[in-house]
Amino acid sequence: MGGTGSYMNKLKLTTIITGIIACSSSTLFAQDKVEEFFKSIVPEGKLSVNYRLRSETVEQDGATDDAEAFTQRLRLGYLTPEIEGFTFFIEGELVDTINDESEYNAAGRYPAGRGKPIIADPAAEELNQLWVNFKNEGNALKVGRQIIALDNQRWIGHVGWRQNIQTYDAVTFSSSAIADWKLSYGYIDKVHRIFGDDWPDRAGPIGEFNSDTHILNATYSGFEFGKLTLFGYLVDLEEAAAASSATYGLLFGGSKKLNEDGHSLVYSVSLATQSDYGDNPNSYTATYFAGDLAYKVKAFQAGIGYELLGSDDGVAAISAPLATLHAFNGWADVFLGTPAGGLKDFYLYATYKIPVGNGIVTKLFYHDYESDHFDQDLGSELNLLLAYKLTKQLTAVLKYADFEQGDPFTAASRKKLTLQLDFVY
Repeated sequence: MGGTGSYMNKLKLTTIITGIIACSSSTLFAQDKVEEFFKSIVPEGKLSVNYRLRSETVEQDGATDDAEAFTQRLRLGYLTPEIEGFTFFIEGELVDTINDESEYNAAGRYPAGRGKPIIADPAAEELNQLWVNFKNEGNALKVGRQIIALDNQRWIGHVGWRQNIQTYDAVTFSSSAIADWKLSYGYIDKVHRIFGDDWPDRAGPIGEFNSDTHILNATYSGFEFGKLTLFGYLVDLEEAAAASSATYGLLFGGSKKLNEDGHSLVYSVSLATQSDYGDNPNSYTATYFAGDLAYKVKAFQAGIGYELLGSDDGVAAISAPLATLHAFNGWADVFLGTPAGGLKDFYLYATYKIPVGNGIVTKLFYHDYESDHFDQDLGSELNLLLAYKLTKQLTAVLKYADFEQGDPFTAASRKKLTLQLDFVY
């Protein structure tokens, strides 16, 4: 937003940052005083504050220009005290663009930015969550607009990396009444996507999906060596019929201690089958597989993994329209939509917490991509993450992705750099 609007955004930004710095570093609001400060504002129940300041830049071959988005996100929520097993929660969300909207392509939302690389953080103001929850003897029923994040969010998630988080108008039920089991069921009536709710008043992707989706998830934790999850996700989306699917599968993950010196193996495996569902115009059946094995020594971990999003003879491939897709197949976000020929992702990674101050979390990934059906080289990618906790509430993050194109006419090479500050209470 240029002109006066831009100035007001910067003024708001300055005010909020000043407050964060004051709360995080001054003598009055030192780390052990922040909680006391917020409790003095809301003595009953719990106030939640989530503020993120972000700079994200993208260079992409074939784009008209580089993209740069300087944005801020504020979420404020309030959870009531429990009354006879009931709790109520309300949360609002504001996403604000600080630089001019023409400087990046917010997934087509700003016409002046089209032709530049996509940074899917358009401005938004919305009711993020509003729900009532009832708990009784290991059972919980939640009704309203809510976050749903199951397992590793490969199929159902909140897309927390983007500024505008994904939420659902849904009814969810979970039960831990049976020993070692957690059983969950949910019905999703509407999906509030990361692009904002004000479609069709603005250009770009649809901000909401009307849904007739059922989710079933059962986790057994009675094994000494890991947890087993069985799931079934019947996704029916009115505005995205080609992404409607029925997915059934399992996920197993755990760790094995090797000695008393902090050495261990960490492992996971997942297998699923997916077919068309609802009004999907395509008839297909495809296979999903993922395996990951890592060796951990105290603060260091190194691993290898493979993920297959199978294709049915190039007609259609595994899709996960409600997943937190940024967490999978590289941080350059090249494969948010699976190619019709499917995707094979072979990756290596290492993580280490550098013992400086509060510890610098470091993650390094290498991905090599191929198609499942057409035997194409889809490229390779290098990812780097550095995160440092300045205080209990304030974290600084650097994230970098470098994707190199494979065969001609496949996805273009690109580089992404993100710098951000997160304040969470």
